[in-house]
Amino acid sequence: MPLIETLIVDDESLARDSVRVLLQKEPDFKIVGEARNGEEAVKLIEKLTPKLVLLDIQMPQMTGFEVLQHLQLRPLPYFIFITAFDQFALKAFEVNALDYLLKPYSDERFYQSIHKAKTAILKDEWAKLQINLQQMIQGQSAPPTQLIERLAVKQGGKIKLITVSNIAYIKASGTYTEVFEISQKHLTNYSIGELAQKLDPTKFIRIHRSTIVNVEQITELEPYYNGEYIIYMKDGSQHKLSRSYKDQLDKII
Repeated sequence: MPLIETLIVDDESLARDSVRVLLQKEPDFKIVGEARNGEEAVKLIEKLTPKLVLLDIQMPQMTGFEVLQHLQLRPLPYFIFITAFDQFALKAFEVNALDYLLKPYSDERFYQSIHKAKTAILKDEWAKLQINLQQMIQGQSAPPTQLIERLAVKQGGKIKLITVSNIAYIKASGTYTEVFEISQKHLTNYSIGELAQKLDPTKFIRIHRSTIVNVEQITELEPYYNGEYIIYMKDGSQHKLSRSYKDQLDKII
């Protein structure tokens, strides 16, 4: 039997170290790489085409769910999700027959999960897994999120509450997310993926994995290259609408 090539994805180095140490004790698995965030995960999955991915769901800038949405590779790998979701959300994973590791998990639970993955791979259950993953990508397994009208941001050592309708656009920036009001910029600890779920999707649209814009603040669209567009805002800023988010054009025009 060929070794099961495996990719580890987690934004916490200690968590990656823990998974690596446990997995190295299994002779049938070969670690082919590690990713520190969702963007790295997408690139490495496309490049290395691993059989198995141990994927953390809650990461800054791009969540595990968004990693699935950005993948163009087919067929998809087998995924074991690492999560801190509550029991309500975990039921969604169970319905889709996808395995998960709930932090903090025991060594026994970890090995139970990868042995399940090994069995699925040996039985060549790819067709079944593809259907389950497509359901996950379509958001059927994501827990419902209540839309917000005010957002907590950092300002001079204090926490300020700003009205969501005053936000012009949002940009991912390192471990933070920058929120641009019409007249000033703020920082928030929310990932851009979390904000995309919390904001009204009819008013705020994701145009790039690192950018959300307020539709009411858009003044012009200009075709750019290979299906992409340049979006011009009322404050004079310009943002690229990437090909991956081309379906958002219907919400602008």
